[in-house]
Amino acid sequence: MPLLVRPNGSLESFEIVAGRRRYFAAKSIADERGEGDALLAPSWKTAMTPMRWRGR
Repeated sequence: MPLLVRPNGSLESFEIVAGRRRYFAAKSIADERGEGDALLAPSWKTAMTPMRWRGR
């Protein structure tokens, strides 16, 4: 299941909107294997604003 992310102020920075536990589980496995710096996770990018995400 892909992560759902949105831009976080710059072109190279993103905030996780959904899938935070999946990200940290994958990061933990990558760290154990010595691949923590090269973690790539499938993700979908959205333009949701914080107000819209909260259902307002």
